[in-house]
Amino acid sequence: GTQHISTPQLQVVEGDCVSEVGQAYGWSDIFQYTRLYRYLDNRFGAYIDTEHVIGPVDFSQGGKEIVSRWITDIASGDLFYTDDNGMEMKERVRNLDGRPGDADAGVALAGNFYPVVSRAYILTSTNQMTVISTSTHAGSSVETGELELMLHRRLVVDDSRGVSEPLNESCIVHVPVYLVFADPVES
Repeated sequence: GTQHISTPQLQVVEGDCVSEVGQAYGWSDIFQYTRLYRYLDNRFGAYIDTEHVIGPVDFSQGGKEIVSRWITDIASGDLFYTDDNGMEMKERVRNLDGRPGDADAGVALAGNFYPVVSRAYILTSTNQMTVISTSTHAGSSVETGELELMLHRRLVVDDSRGVSEPLNESCIVHVPVYLVFADPVES
């Protein structure tokens, strides 16, 4: 099932040009750093800079998939967009009931994740949130106004999807992600 991480240890550092919030989650090796830069606007590249340091993922109590979810008030409905190949965007429609033949609710949910080569976004006619990453992830919008990226995972059993072995990645990953909030015309 879904395990929500709560009550991180926080460290706040404020400077003249940048402020940073560091979050450490005590039950595993997950750290997130969020930086806000002053004196930038959308025209010159205003963004929120986040960095995730994850791993090795403890799977002593079963496999885990680590996602970061951004929740906004953008009324995006069932639509979200991912880059199909790093060059063009593709409209995605959330389908939580799954596709014909999906075995269970977990499979139906997984069917709503798509490759995100460099960016994904949700939007209305006046607001857009774009998530930009420097590496490929799985991404989804499971609820209106939300975007999430799967940042790391470690599985204890084979998922019977082709490689015939569990995904036993014991590495530490560094995932920089940039969030841009802007008018869709300027994004």
